[in-house]
Amino acid sequence: MKKYIILIAIITTGFYSCSSDTLSLSSPNDVTVEDLLTSTTGFEQILIGAYDAYQKIPTNEYLLTEIRSDNATVGAQFGSLATYDNFSITEDNVEVFNYWSNNYKVIYQTNLVLDNRENFLALPGADKSVLGEAYFLRALSHFNLVRIFRDIPYVDGVLTADNFTNYPQLAEATTYEKINADFEMARSLLEVTNNSKTRATQGAAIILLAKSLLSQPSPDYIGAQTLLSPLVVDTNEFGYKLTNNFDDIFARGDGGDENNEEIIFKVPYTQSSGNPVTSDSETEDQVQSEGERWSFDMTENGQSNGSNLATANLETLMTIVLEPVRFPTTIVEDTFFDDRTFNNKWIPDNGEGSGNDWIVLRYADVLLLYCEAIIGDTQSTDNAAAIAAYNKIKVRAGVATLDAATESLSREALLAERRMEFVFENQRFFDLVRFGVANDVLQAHSDEAGLFFNPNDIYLGTPQREIDNSNGFYK
Repeated sequence: MKKYIILIAIITTGFYSCSSDTLSLSSPNDVTVEDLLTSTTGFEQILIGAYDAYQKIPTNEYLLTEIRSDNATVGAQFGSLATYDNFSITEDNVEVFNYWSNNYKVIYQTNLVLDNRENFLALPGADKSVLGEAYFLRALSHFNLVRIFRDIPYVDGVLTADNFTNYPQLAEATTYEKINADFEMARSLLEVTNNSKTRATQGAAIILLAKSLLSQPSPDYIGAQTLLSPLVVDTNEFGYKLTNNFDDIFARGDGGDENNEEIIFKVPYTQSSGNPVTSDSETEDQVQSEGERWSFDMTENGQSNGSNLATANLETLMTIVLEPVRFPTTIVEDTFFDDRTFNNKWIPDNGEGSGNDWIVLRYADVLLLYCEAIIGDTQSTDNAAAIAAYNKIKVRAGVATLDAATESLSREALLAERRMEFVFENQRFFDLVRFGVANDVLQAHSDEAGLFFNPNDIYLGTPQREIDNSNGFYK
């Protein structure tokens, strides 16, 4: 077997170079894959490497999602940040490459585990949930990528410079089939719950599988509804529920509980007093600091005095009158009447450094995805269970609910509710695509704000570095 040097956070120079013989180390002691594959502890270390690599994903995801939606803008329409806001991203954009590369680093780590699963299961004390977590993270990273780039390679084996042509770019529908299969495997192998919201669980796999079924080119509404139905009841076996107070979801250094009952899966970070670093940093400490930088960048203290600001359109909807509960949690109130209205959900608690965890999945999403699955490809529903789930979100938000006896829940109302609930959580762009209204909404937003959107901007192109490194194999 070829000798690989492994590290907790893999550093590569490109997609298909993940298997370079030596990789930067976060530890002074080099450890070979062969060494790690001889024990369950070693497999666990490789898996932890995948989780650590995933810490890089939120660092720039908002640039490719929230900033490209009608929710957020940047401090000024010039400089590098403006390219995300005005839809002028090119294939040589460094953050686009970083997002591509960072997700494939996670995938590489998971494949080290899954390619050797038979060896793992033969080891004394092997816990199949390790394999389940690897399937989960592999599916999640591909799910991230397909929703940003669409036609991507689905890499389900350890990649080398010699075998990358075995992994061509696939049609979107084919990629989703593979994502769904991996989430299904994760579901079958994972425990119902564990002691950490930072590790994959069966419930998280079920929910993300349902979200994938709703996101694929031909949505499987019945399949998603079947998966989510047991989770929306108050006595669900996973113990999922909403927090009583919306503000309690987001701990911002104010003594809040980052392990509150609403959070299902999150990416953990710890506070750092160091300076923020670029998203291509190469040591474990920098990866950790970088994770905190995403919070710093997304608030009033960030780049260009804020790089995730509310758009004028959002400001007309997210007000203290219309959203008495969600407004003070979402918006820095004393900036609302200024030229720049700042994001409050992820505000740092200690200057540049912040220990805010990034929430990937929370229970409010489960309730609203369930409503979406029931509405399906129609325009509305009078289904009592869907309206009850929807009203749970409305009640907590302190806004008017629907009367199930006389009112229906429309797709338009559901999309609007998702917007208010998940502002600055990187959901809006994907919601617009999934609901089939991205072109219309983003064109209207572009026209209103004087931007340059066209329908070809929905999906980003393959990073130029990957095209060059593969000698044009990837396009």
